[in-house]
Amino acid sequence: MNVLIVTSEYPPEIVGGLGTHVFELAHGIGRLGCEAHVLAPSKFKRTVNDGPNVTVHFFSNEASAPDPAAAMQWFIDLNKNCVLEARRLIVKGGLRPDVIHCHDWLNFPAAYQLGKLYKIPVVGTVHLLQNPIVKWWGDSPQAEIVKQERDLCRKSDALITVSRSMRELITGTHGISEGQVHVVYNGMDVQHFTKPRMTAAERDELRRSFAAPGDKIVIYAGRLTPQKGIPALIESAARVMGERKDVHYVIAGAPDFTQELWDAARITEEARKMFSGFFHDWDRLHMVGRISRERLAALYEISDVAVVPSLYEPFGYAAVEAMAAGLPVIASEVGGLAEIVLEGETGLLVPVSENEAGWHEVDVEKLCAANHALLGDPELRARMGRAGRRRVLSEFNSDRMAAATLDVYRRCVSRAGAESSAATDWPRAAAPAAVPAAPAL
Repeated sequence: MNVLIVTSEYPPEIVGGLGTHVFELAHGIGRLGCEAHVLAPSKFKRTVNDGPNVTVHFFSNEASAPDPAAAMQWFIDLNKNCVLEARRLIVKGGLRPDVIHCHDWLNFPAAYQLGKLYKIPVVGTVHLLQNPIVKWWGDSPQAEIVKQERDLCRKSDALITVSRSMRELITGTHGISEGQVHVVYNGMDVQHFTKPRMTAAERDELRRSFAAPGDKIVIYAGRLTPQKGIPALIESAARVMGERKDVHYVIAGAPDFTQELWDAARITEEARKMFSGFFHDWDRLHMVGRISRERLAALYEISDVAVVPSLYEPFGYAAVEAMAAGLPVIASEVGGLAEIVLEGETGLLVPVSENEAGWHEVDVEKLCAANHALLGDPELRARMGRAGRRRVLSEFNSDRMAAATLDVYRRCVSRAGAESSAATDWPRAAAPAAVPAAPAL
């Protein structure tokens, strides 16, 4: 099967959870014998052979809008350039997709146009919904984005999402039956985190750069944004370190859209300004900034506990990565996190409540208690770490995700009758007379 994947993120451009997912999916279906062609924006137009059966076509487009005022034009250009590059590949390059797979709303106008133009079924994956999710940390959903999300959910030939929690939000928000939404958990190449990368001497040396021998290390890895529960993380760290002098916190990540601009010193400086009111012991809170996957795996090797205190996560790659590394995870009892982390077995779950304004809040008292419970019980940490790694190897590997996604492709293609129609329609459809219009907004 030939699959055209349309995405707004792909390594090495600006990458979040969506980019990680698309990378893992493309390589996963490539290992299953599919031809994966990925269309992604970049400052520099180029084609990259990214592994067996995986070709990435970076079309010329800024990876993100330069400023809010230009966001709408950027969105139009993104979809227009995506359509033009796809047409070039189809008309001149001989690409014959059996299915188009679109990830989130940003590229759906392009995917939808291409599907109609060439009679190809479109599979959409919903990674996040602005409405209602962003309300939970104080943002307001943008009307145009909500419209595009509705189109993605209602006009795709098949719909995938990344957790049961997200399926409930999609069906409740957009009036779609549960049977129309396939839940496929994200998967990853767990070898990045399951295989030790350092010798015992190297681990000791790295650990000494953060903590004294015998001290404990709690690690957080993720963006430094309100969604991730950063205020609760900092407040709980201050309380725990105030009660235990043998605990250090390592925070790996950067604010949105500043990963390449802010180093660890700048992030620490900004954090001190924001949280100086209740946090004073900065010597044991180590902010390392944005780091590579290899560096993160090394930090997991020297850590004792991972914490993921998000206000909401559609899935939660951070929890999966930490579990793969053998760490017990303290996570918020929301969204995909509550489906990944098994309470009392692979980690501990902390409640999230809704205040009068409709914002979500992590229970800091219980977050502190969960930290103390794991930091004070090495046998419990080890048992949960082993169980978490087994769970990731079984449930959240990229091959399992790819196989489940391929099953959705096959059902979609079969239902649309695309296999038989493609053989007769392609010569006629491959050279449309008119350039597609700009995406409808």
